[in-house]
Amino acid sequence: AESLCKIILRRGEGAFEAAASVVARLLGSYFAADAQRRPRLAQCLAVFFPALASAPEDRRRLLADCALPALRAAAKVKGLSRVAALLVQLLTAGEGATTNGAELALALANESLALSTKQTPTGAQGTFAKAYINGVARVLSLIPVKSAKDELNMAEKVELNDVLTKAWHAAVLAAERTNEKAAAKDLACVAERLRSHCVATPKPPAAVEGEPDETAAYAALDVPMDDDDLSTQLNDDVREAVMEYARELANSNEVPFTGSKVKDAKVKTAPAVPTRESRSRASKTKASEKLVDDDLRKPLPKVT
Repeated sequence: AESLCKIILRRGEGAFEAAASVVARLLGSYFAADAQRRPRLAQCLAVFFPALASAPEDRRRLLADCALPALRAAAKVKGLSRVAALLVQLLTAGEGATTNGAELALALANESLALSTKQTPTGAQGTFAKAYINGVARVLSLIPVKSAKDELNMAEKVELNDVLTKAWHAAVLAAERTNEKAAAKDLACVAERLRSHCVATPKPPAAVEGEPDETAAYAALDVPMDDDDLSTQLNDDVREAVMEYARELANSNEVPFTGSKVKDAKVKTAPAVPTRESRSRASKTKASEKLVDDDLRKPLPKVT
């Protein structure tokens, strides 16, 4: 393990063919290591992960790439909350947005949506499944993500905006479908944050002779304007693509507690994402009921 840590810190992604999987396994070993029986291993891993979090960008990218495999590996054992807490600590150690944060946000949002399409198991497996659903949503809600508005390169801006758009679509759909209240709350919050990082269609710059035309790239940036209900702003094509990918993911053997043999979850009729309009309507209804109740308690005027 000590040799693996040294190679990863020196070479980064080029250390192994699947360096992220190696880091994910080292993360699992960090919690499984007995400090009394194997003190050297425990001490080595305790130093390795903070060093990786403060390493150059190409090394830090491994933390984002290993986050989902590490969560999946810890899904069916106790201690998932500790793994999630350490991942959040490592991913937020640096200043600014997490390296590959948008890609990780999309992967976690797709994971949450895939989990919401299948029924939660019962018994002991149900406890682990609920912890995993809440853990994935919690990590997703705490990841600092780079805004597409801060990206200067036009091609990278379009690519980043596309990833963020898919991520907030998946987060909204997962928040509407999940049965876990804590996860629904985290997903609804992260959906609004991801949407705020997207950019609306700007006015394309005037074409300059001899330079590439960026009009098509600007046309690819399309985000709905601010509104009360997030679910009404979803692009139908993006929604369909995100849901189709989530169903394929749920029917595979990659996501814990899902698979082709697990029954599909029932679709909720009412969205779980709270809106300002619905809250205002509820408060007005409550106020009107109170007025009616107060009127009924008033004594009738005497008739002379």
